[in-house]
Amino acid sequence: MEEELGSYIPAFFKMNVKVDGTIDLNQMTPIDFSVFFHEYIHFIQDFTTAAGCRKIYVYGEYIRQCVSQITSGLKSFDVPIVVPEFENNVMPNVQLLDRLEGDTGEMSVMVIRELDTLEDEVINKDGQKLSFESVFVTTVGDMPISIGTYAIKESMAYLVEQLCTSDHVKSPDFPYNVARLIADYELGENKLDNMFLLAMCDVSLLTSNPGLTFYRYTKMIKDKTLVITKPEDIYDYFYNSKSVAFGTGQIVLSISDYIQSACLALSTVQQYYALDSLRDLNEWLGKVFSLGVAFRMQRPYFMLEMARGAKDKNNGVLQFFAKEIGSPLMENNQGQMFKLNLSGGVPPSEYAYVLQQIYLLFKKGEKRCKLKEWCVKTPGTPEAPADDRCDSAPWSRCGDKNLCPYALFWYHRKLSGFSPK
Repeated sequence: MEEELGSYIPAFFKMNVKVDGTIDLNQMTPIDFSVFFHEYIHFIQDFTTAAGCRKIYVYGEYIRQCVSQITSGLKSFDVPIVVPEFENNVMPNVQLLDRLEGDTGEMSVMVIRELDTLEDEVINKDGQKLSFESVFVTTVGDMPISIGTYAIKESMAYLVEQLCTSDHVKSPDFPYNVARLIADYELGENKLDNMFLLAMCDVSLLTSNPGLTFYRYTKMIKDKTLVITKPEDIYDYFYNSKSVAFGTGQIVLSISDYIQSACLALSTVQQYYALDSLRDLNEWLGKVFSLGVAFRMQRPYFMLEMARGAKDKNNGVLQFFAKEIGSPLMENNQGQMFKLNLSGGVPPSEYAYVLQQIYLLFKKGEKRCKLKEWCVKTPGTPEAPADDRCDSAPWSRCGDKNLCPYALFWYHRKLSGFSPK
């Protein structure tokens, strides 16, 4: 249901809000605004959680590896690109990310019959086994569902949507109510309210294994090894832990894991556009990730502040983020794209989204640049007008006088003259 109304592309700063016409927060219906709020939370998750930052880093390393293979080979190359299994540990990291993501999709009604963990592992280039635990729910009908990053981040966004908007659409149990269903299954009559669940989801996303962390926290609350009287207690427990061992071979690190992941994510994205002409982009990216780290260290309860604040567009924390860093690209039903203005102007977030077009070319062989809609339908982008090459060979534009975002990446990464078959 949420995807029918809106969606967010993690790691690439792109939001879809299924509305007609201009995306204007002041003119949105309450339902449309709730969809915007939900997807904007995913944008915030990208740079304020270890899970979000790690995905940016892993995708970035995959793109860098592909570029390296292209430039050291023939001028014409096959897509999708096959990355050697253990080259620079790129594929083990991708595999680990995918496993920890858990199942995706939707399920209208999910009744938990059994909840347990299973041992899993990924082997790195040195032959070492990276062991971890995955959480599995068995539903009525014996359908196993893996509970990972996807379910936790969607549960968190839906909780914020319910707490911070005046109206919203009821969403399917999976993934949007997973946090509630797991907590209720484990705790029985001792139910947690939405604020506690929000804190647990948020803290879980600060760790290396969000699904397992959420599950273990509910077990600890049930066993009274974690005593909580207010939602802030969940943050305090996490921030005061140097490390928390959950399962054989699995270490869920403390807040330092997020800080390290944020630094890696920022350096990964900025390296692609280290150009004087894109100083505004790098300054914006630096501001985005610096703001995330500052909030985590100086205002660790900021998600609770948001949930307790005014509703809809009057929410103070939402207003602060929107003013300071604006928004990712936001696409409407007509394919038009918009961005929120920020205090210093309009963020150049289209350059982050174009990385997804490069990723899709390398990973899946998709040659069409979906940023064409931005170039065609968005006022103020006439310097590199779109044409038929955008649909079949956008990389060929890197010889143009004025370079579009796609061509600028291709040129800057020294890919001029190289093209997929």
